[in-house]
Amino acid sequence: MKLRANPYIHADQDSLYNPHADATLRSVSEGYRELRDLVASAASVPRPSRRLLLLAERRWLVRPDDDPDRWFRLRYVSIETHSACNQACSFCPVSVAPRPRQTMSDELFERIVEQVAALGEPVEAVFGELSMTNPLFILAVYAPAFAAFILGARGFGVKGMRRFFSRLLLWRCPPSWYVYIVLGI
Repeated sequence: MKLRANPYIHADQDSLYNPHADATLRSVSEGYRELRDLVASAASVPRPSRRLLLLAERRWLVRPDDDPDRWFRLRYVSIETHSACNQACSFCPVSVAPRPRQTMSDELFERIVEQVAALGEPVEAVFGELSMTNPLFILAVYAPAFAAFILGARGFGVKGMRRFFSRLLLWRCPPSWYVYIVLGI
């Protein structure tokens, strides 16, 4: 089986980072030296060692005909609108190989934003539309109230629950709002 380094691996001084898997391989890790040499040479290995095969299972190495672009959902979008930067971000090729100062045109920026927007919202792609009927939305909104109710009941018993619900009476509003709150919870 012929393998090559995943093209998205970022090489730092003493580590390799795979942004698709959000994993870091340190210089003391098994197979680091072999993989680092492959990343530097951009060559393929016709007969990978046992260590490289283990790394291939975790997608550090790919077959020559693999397309890693299609394996994972988009996690981050970083648009470099200019090359004038003195930070050393791990994901940025400019920090490793500086280029002449350039600025992206507005037309290109708009085209990129349109293409990213066409991919859809990553959260919605996984969990569906986040609306008031989505279980994830309901859990996120009501979890603090459930936790407070449980902690109050466990830690302070009836007295704690009386104090918990007495906060509702501190709020001055029409009776219809109290009905809405009680029925909503």
